Amino acid sequence: MVGFFSLILQQLVLLIAPTLGLAVLLHGLERWRSRLATVRWGWRSVLVTAWVGAPLHELAHAALHRLSGHTIETLKLFDPDPETGCLGYVAYRFDPRAPRQRIGRFFAGVAPLFAGVGAVWLLAAVLVEDSGRWFPTGASARAMARADDPFEATLALGRIARLTVGALTDPEHLRSLRFWVFLYLSTAVVAHMGPSRSDLRGGRDGALACLALVFAANLAAALFGLSPGAHLRAMVTAYAPLVGVLAFAVVLSLVLVALTALGSLVTAAVRARRVPDPSLPDVADALKALGVSCAALVLLLALVPGRAAPRRGRRAALARPATVTLYAKVTDAALAL
Repeated sequence: MVGFFSLILQQLVLLIAPTLGLAVLLHGLERWRSRLATVRWGWRSVLVTAWVGAPLHELAHAALHRLSGHTIETLKLFDPDPETGCLGYVAYRFDPRAPRQRIGRFFAGVAPLFAGVGAVWLLAAVLVEDSGRWFPTGASARAMARADDPFEATLALGRIARLTVGALTDPEHLRSLRFWVFLYLSTAVVAHMGPSRSDLRGGRDGALACLALVFAANLAAALFGLSPGAHLRAMVTAYAPLVGVLAFAVVLSLVLVALTALGSLVTAAVRARRVPDPSLPDVADALKALGVSCAALVLLLALVPGRAAPRRGRRAALARPATVTLYAKVTDAALAL
């Protein structure tokens, strides 16, 4: 019995925790980038991405509220409010006596995260050349998770994340106009896909339902004499797209925070016609954001082992532009996730 509960705990820590950790990190980076942009350029600066990301965010909420049986009173897909910073919202009612509706509040709260993953996945499949050849399918995901223990399954998720990030950030894509369209649209989606604190309010019942589902899967495996690896591989297969796109989203968010902070410092210098004063709160925040985001990217770069570049015919002998080389190093750093 102790081993049974130990297995459940390992699954929660090694499989679910990385996903939640990436989601929380993504939300924190989103808030930091938004604050930097709003302080320096005003609330309208967020509209550059919000016109794409905010409607998708609210649509995801509304869809899951409907599926959960909630009554939607007001739906604003895109209604920016400069005073509150709210870009849109869903006002709804639910019956606290109905278990389905109580549990549904959690899933409605996290719906934008899954909708954002699905949107980036679809955009990549349409706009990124040969992405389908490298994306982990269900078969490749199961092949990466042959071991029966959660630690090996977590390593498989890491390999799948590296494969996905590598497919989405191959420097060769810079030659394609469609990739730049993908980069902008995915940035707009990623900038608004994280659930807010208000989104997760009242989600305790849904979180408990997820824990009960993990317990039930392990109990069924034990009762029917099945190997725990069977449903572990199923979990890895289901988690593969989520973890892969979340890893890409975090790397993209780090780059966005760095660029926003750098742009903020340049704008402050141009307006003041001198080097910005680091004692000012907005300048200090931008310097901190630039330092933290760049340090994170450099750390990821340091984790990548040296390896020879693959030979690609005559094109491999041509010298690449310095910007492409720099981009290649950043994307290699992403593969260390």
